[in-house]
Amino acid sequence: MKQLVALLCFAFSSQSHFSQNIVVQDKLSPEDLVNLVLANTPCASVSNISAASGNFGDGSLSYGFFDRNGADFPFENGVVLSTGRASSSVGPNDSVLSETASGWVGDSDLEDALGVRNTTNATILEFDFTPIANRISFDYIFASEEYNSPRPCDFSDGFAFLLKRAGVDEPFQNLAVVPNTNIPVKVTTVHPDFPGAFGCPAENEQFFDRLNSVSSPINFNGQTVALTASATVIPNVTYHIKLVIADEGNALFDSAIFLGGGSFSIDTDLGPDRTALNGNALCQGDNLVLDADLGIPATFQWFQDGVPLSGETSNTLTVTDTGVYAVEVDLGSGCLSFGDVSIEFIPPPIVNDAQLIQCDENGDGLTIYNLSQAIQDIILDDQTLTVTGFFLTQTDAENNVNPIGNPNNFSNTTLNQLVYARVMSSLGCDTTAQVSLQISTTTANDAVLEACDDDGNEDGFHAFNLSNADSQVRNGLPAGLSVR
Repeated sequence: MKQLVALLCFAFSSQSHFSQNIVVQDKLSPEDLVNLVLANTPCASVSNISAASGNFGDGSLSYGFFDRNGADFPFENGVVLSTGRASSSVGPNDSVLSETASGWVGDSDLEDALGVRNTTNATILEFDFTPIANRISFDYIFASEEYNSPRPCDFSDGFAFLLKRAGVDEPFQNLAVVPNTNIPVKVTTVHPDFPGAFGCPAENEQFFDRLNSVSSPINFNGQTVALTASATVIPNVTYHIKLVIADEGNALFDSAIFLGGGSFSIDTDLGPDRTALNGNALCQGDNLVLDADLGIPATFQWFQDGVPLSGETSNTLTVTDTGVYAVEVDLGSGCLSFGDVSIEFIPPPIVNDAQLIQCDENGDGLTIYNLSQAIQDIILDDQTLTVTGFFLTQTDAENNVNPIGNPNNFSNTTLNQLVYARVMSSLGCDTTAQVSLQISTTTANDAVLEACDDDGNEDGFHAFNLSNADSQVRNGLPAGLSVR
């Protein structure tokens, strides 16, 4: 990067003292943009670099190098690809960009990836690379004039980061998608609420940064947050990547991709984050084996929450506690590959032991129970919990084997028998609850109520409060019975 700074310092020096906008240099070769700016890493070899730009007739290109220049922009520097002149990306945001050039065509690979037709003004930067780790990633921002166009909900320029194995007849994979989806990032898929007759509700708004004012350091009406494109790759296999953006339908309302300088990273893939927010957290008592093996000689150091784990220098790590786990993989020749993953272990659901009381018609201590009547008492009305079955032993409940076949018509075999419910949370963690099966006798005690006939008329009649006999009737019977 020092070589690049030296190359550009003269070009930018006249602007850096006065401007709060980004600056753009569109005179660098595609090789310099890739090797010095984007993919300056010892963890991959890069070849077959090429680019396509509009021919503006004045020497301007639709791709170039940008520098933050002290402005309020997320990336310090990087590569910009635009559907107009790259130099027109410089702020302030005081004009509507709708630039074009004679004979500037679209791109069929982009159209296939996005399922669109009639693209025009395509800017392309593409190259082959051979990684020595198993994951690539780079950071980008999408900016567009169409965020403040008359129909922002209906029209959007398109862009894609297209990846496939070099020399292999296979479809491209588009890496420029809304996180955790296969939805391409566009004005129509990442935006705030647009009011008015041609408006629409916000969509994926958490990935939209802002609608830009006139004082914006870039000359586009809106932009996303900094997003990360990533893919799993096979070490030592050559891939082809094509970074492309184009207008759709016509040349009105330009757009651009800003690629973070030095963000083309060759990483070690440890798998997806396992968190409650993602719906795939682990349960307390489980364990997870993280595997950083790349199939080539390497040394390893594992970390938990940024702290090196003493003695953990193999290619795998077994985790049992919540934390952010990372690995540093030294592949030699100056290549250090890093990987990290968030792992969350959640406690079992909170449940309650329950009791069912059923009448015993013949007094033998055996009767029929509907075990499902205990469910609400077990889950404490927590509708995120589900009773998945009833079992004769706690061991069977814990192992989820030999469930009771018809829990709604269960005959106990012993007096005061215990059965067990297996309870599952919405996150997939389970626990057990005990259900006590109690017998209610069908016989009751006789009761005697006595009172003096002292109402002035000794006729043998008197008013009695029959509830005064309840305690005599229930004497010696199971608790919880009522007299009606």
